[in-house]
Amino acid sequence: MAKAYALFASGMFVYLLLLTIIIVFLGRRVYWIARPPVIDLVVAMFTLIPWIVGWVIGVRIGNHWLGGFPGLAVTVAAQLATLELFDLVHRRLGPKSSLHINATVNKLYGGWRSRLGLWATVPTIPGFMIVRFFEYAGYYPLVVLLGFKRYRHGDYIAVSRHKIENLVGADLIWCLYCDWMTGQWSLGTEMLNQVETFWCPLAFADKEKCAKCAQFFDMNQWAPSNTDAAGMEKVILTIQEKRPKA
Repeated sequence: MAKAYALFASGMFVYLLLLTIIIVFLGRRVYWIARPPVIDLVVAMFTLIPWIVGWVIGVRIGNHWLGGFPGLAVTVAAQLATLELFDLVHRRLGPKSSLHINATVNKLYGGWRSRLGLWATVPTIPGFMIVRFFEYAGYYPLVVLLGFKRYRHGDYIAVSRHKIENLVGADLIWCLYCDWMTGQWSLGTEMLNQVETFWCPLAFADKEKCAKCAQFFDMNQWAPSNTDAAGMEKVILTIQEKRPKA
C-alpha cells in the first residue's frame, strides 16, 4: 500500500509540475488561456480535479471509502511540493527584483505564519468553484426565461497579472489566483444585483446594512423600506419599471 501511495504521489507531482510549466510558458503567448472558460478549467486542473482523482485513487488503493482521506492528503502534499519548488526555481531563474510581496509579508509576520496564512486560504477554492458553476448554470436560465442582463464573463474574469514581469515565484501564483477570484466574485455580485432588483427591489429595514451594501448594489433603483401599503405599492411599481426587457 505504501508503494502504491508513493507511486501515486510521484505521478501527481510530475503532472502538476508539467502543468505549471506549460501554463507559465503559454500564459504570455496565448491570450485565451487567461479568459473563461479556459481559465476556469485551468484552476480546476490545478485544484479540484486533482482532489477528486486523489480521493478516487485513495479509495481504490485502500479498498474502502476511508482510503479517500490519505489519497487526498497525498494530493495536497504534491500540490504543496509543486508550488514550493516552482517558487524556489522561478525566483532564481525569473526576473531579478528586490521587491517581493511574500518576502515583505514574511519579514512582517514571520515566514511560517505567512506561509500558513496563504495555505489556509486553499480550502476556499471549492467554494469559489461552486460560485463559478452557478454563474454559468444558475444565472443563464434567467437570461433566457426572464430577459436578465447578459454578461460577458471575460470582461470580469480576464486574468492579467502574469504580464507583470516583477511578479515571480509564489507572488505570481497567488496573485493569479486572486486575479481569478476577485473577477468571478465581482461578476457574481453584478448577477446578484440583477436578481435582487428583479425580485426584491426593496431597501433593507436595517439602515446600517443599507449603507454598507449600497457600494455593491444599485439600491437607488429600489423602493424605500416602508412597511405600509403605500410602501409595497412602490415596490410593485419598481418591479414593473425596472423589469428586464425580454
